[in-house]
Amino acid sequence: MINYIPQISVILLILLSWFNTSYFIFFNEVPLTQNIEPISEQAFQFWIFSLFVILTLFNYIQSCIVDPGAIPKDWIPSDEETKFCSRCKNFKPPRSHHCSVCNRCVLRMDHHCYWVNNCIGHCNHRFFVLFLLFANIGILHALGLSIRFLSNKSYERKHTQILPFITILLQIIILAIVGFTIFILLIWQLWLMFTNRTTIESIHYSKHVNYAIENNKNTNIRSKYDINCFENIKSVMGNNCLFWLCPINVNNGSGLEFNISTNYLKKLQKKQQKQLSIDEIGITINENTNNDNCNNNYHRNNNNNNNALN
Repeated sequence: MINYIPQISVILLILLSWFNTSYFIFFNEVPLTQNIEPISEQAFQFWIFSLFVILTLFNYIQSCIVDPGAIPKDWIPSDEETKFCSRCKNFKPPRSHHCSVCNRCVLRMDHHCYWVNNCIGHCNHRFFVLFLLFANIGILHALGLSIRFLSNKSYERKHTQILPFITILLQIIILAIVGFTIFILLIWQLWLMFTNRTTIESIHYSKHVNYAIENNKNTNIRSKYDINCFENIKSVMGNNCLFWLCPINVNNGSGLEFNISTNYLKKLQKKQQKQLSIDEIGITINENTNNDNCNNNYHRNNNNNNNALN
């Protein structure tokens, strides 16, 4: 039950924000007994705000309940360099990692999020990104409505009670704190998506950058899965860009294999050719050394024979 406390807290915060905004801003100014015109600005704002709340709540629940991606039991690796998980006793596809909390391997694992009580992986990553996106839009909308409500010059004439003022003021403070945190997390997730990295891979990336800085090497290290921005987004949000913002399951691959950048393949090929040239030079040097040794031994034997004859 303790594991579900963060989830319950997030859901309650979303519903409470919707209730406070709807009741004190929309319905408190226009009583429920009055008919709200569908074309009025107030009705439009209410339905737009409710839509963002529904999208935020739905994508959050999907992030919690959708399986992040499990490795098929009958999966056979085609690459000799595939890693083996000693805990699961199974091979791990590329970009898969073992989660110590879930006690399982997750396909294209990004991180384990305690706020959703689930891993963020290949199958639910897009729901997590959409949750952050719609949550930020909804919070900005709620903050704008709340600030405009408190700054209304006719507020004192319409409201003689202090409860709406205190409630909306507390909501602004809470939403500002939560919104700033979610905004930073959204920027981080968007950067990872645009560069086709995961949180775990970015940690390894920072280590490579630090090593390059210490050794005065090139710090422009790109992920081998970084093809281009459009293809990188497709790997998370799906192949059809028309459904990127739709909270539905889309086809974004099996999570077992991933396309590799052509630039990375070219660099790898050059590196292999360079290594092959070095090996060939080494072989040539060894052959010349062996030939010189043979010649030296031949001349030494001839000299010994001549000395013996003399």
